[in-house]
Amino acid sequence: MLKKIITTGVAALGLILSMQASAHQSHNDRDHNRYHKPTKPVFSVNKAQALQARLISNGVKNRSLTRYEEKRLLQEQKEVANLEHKYRRGGLKKWERNTLEKRLKSAYKRIKSYTSNHEYRQARHQKQSRHHNKTSRHTSSHGSLTLWIGK
Repeated sequence: MLKKIITTGVAALGLILSMQASAHQSHNDRDHNRYHKPTKPVFSVNKAQALQARLISNGVKNRSLTRYEEKRLLQEQKEVANLEHKYRRGGLKKWERNTLEKRLKSAYKRIKSYTSNHEYRQARHQKQSRHHNKTSRHTSSHGSLTLWIGK
């Protein structure tokens, strides 16, 4: 009987001690999270460049980019790559990384803008098509002449 009481007491004491350790640990975690802000994910220049190259390529394939837009976007990508190469020679400093990040973000916005203007391009094409399918009647002293404009 005494053995049972001692065993139960030891087990209860072990349980109490483990609960205190657990409570102490969670309290420390709470304090750590309160005073240490989570870090923002690091911007990857290479990943951004790869994504933008893929978006431009897809825009060319699905014809959501015109030749002019493609040329302008590729020129912008080339300028950023040259700037990155220049910056990386001496080691990439924080301000250089921020400059590249800003340039790549503005390039990304431009790519998205160009690839999502289907409605404008389609409306412009339809307007030109309607204009070219009309006939024009010109009169002169020698009679009338009908011109077919378009197809």
